[in-house]
This record gives sequence, structure tokens and C-alpha cells, in this order.
Amino acid sequence: MIWEEQICNQTLKQLDQTNLSGMEFNHCIFENITFETCHLEKTKWNQCKFINCDLSNSKWENVCFYDCLLESCKCQGTDFWDTFWKNCKLTDCNFNYATLVNNEMRNTTWIHCNCKETKIQTCIWKQVTFDQVSFQNAEWISTSYASIDMTTCNLSGIHVTLDCLEDMIVSPIQACELSKLLGIQIQDK
Repeated sequence: MIWEEQICNQTLKQLDQTNLSGMEFNHCIFENITFETCHLEKTKWNQCKFINCDLSNSKWENVCFYDCLLESCKCQGTDFWDTFWKNCKLTDCNFNYATLVNNEMRNTTWIHCNCKETKIQTCIWKQVTFDQVSFQNAEWISTSYASIDMTTCNLSGIHVTLDCLEDMIVSPIQACELSKLLGIQIQDK
């Protein structure tokens, strides 16, 4: 298939070993597609829907997502480097072992996502919501969660630089668990 630089109003159900680098997609729907063998650098996705897609082990570098939906997608081991997200919704997605480095997210919502052992480093969160997201054994490095409500999330076993925890909103039970990271011992007498 020969691609133009911009694809609009398409529903796509197959992409095999396709070079999408530098392309822009507007108002497209991607269903049950595997992106693992695609080249995706410097792509733009405007008002696109990714439904039940497999992005596992792919590299999304210098990518922009505007008003996009990722629903029931598998992003296991996926690398998101220098990626910008605005007005996006990620629901029921698997981000286990994914890497998010130098990402900026604005007005983006994560719902029922699994981020087990995900590495999140030097990201910027502006008006980001996390609802029932599991960060079990995740690694957070130099990313501020200030004023972000994490009370419905699983934070067990996270590895963090302490700057990540400043002003984060947590439940009392989470606070007890996180206090161990500070070397605090809690005793009930």
C-alpha cells in the first residue's frame, strides 16, 4: 500500500511492516491492528481511536496524540519517548513493562490500566487523572505527581525518586505503604 503524508477519515484493520514515520492521521479508527513491526517516529494522531490494538514492543518516538482514545490496547514493553498527549483517554489498556520517558500529558485520563513494572521518567503531567491504575512495582524517576489524586491506584512496590511523591494525593493506607520509602517504621502499640 502506498501512503500519502496525511490520512483522514479512514477505518484501518491491517498494517504490516509499514513505515508510517512522519505521517499524520486525522479522524481515523484503528481496530485489532498490530503495530509491532511499524515504524512510527514523528507521527501525529489527531482525533484517532485505537480499539483492541497491539502496540507491544513498538517504539513511538517524537509522536503527538491529540484527542485520541486508546481502548483495550496492549502496550506491553512499548517505548514512548518524547511523546506529547493532549485531551486523550486511555482505558482498559495494558502498559506492563512499558517505558515513558520525556512524555508530556495534558488533560489526559487513564482508567483501569495496568502499568506493572512500567518505567516513567522525566514526564510532565498537567491535568492528568489516574483512576484504578495499577503501578505495581513501577519505577518513577523525576516525575512530579503533585496534586494528582492516586487514591484509587495500586502503588504497591513502586520504586521512586522522592521528588515524585511531593504533594501527591493518596489514601491513608497508601501513605503508610509509601512511608516505608522514607525509612519510617510504623508500630501499633
